[in-house]
Amino acid sequence: MQVNNTDAEGRLTLADALVYASELKVDKVYSIHPLSSIILTSDSVHASATQDTIAVLISEHFGGPF
Repeated sequence: MQVNNTDAEGRLTLADALVYASELKVDKVYSIHPLSSIILTSDSVHASATQDTIAVLISEHFGGPF
């Protein structure tokens, strides 16, 4: 498949990832957008996220320091 629009390509990649995650029955999905400093999780949104915020969210989920 050829996709000539990078926005559409990103949406297709995200859609594939979400379908795959649902097949694996994962607990939580993270979508990290470093250019806009936004983190989307399956149960919340974090605007103006810093690297520390990302580390805390992931360590809370996986139960370990990062």
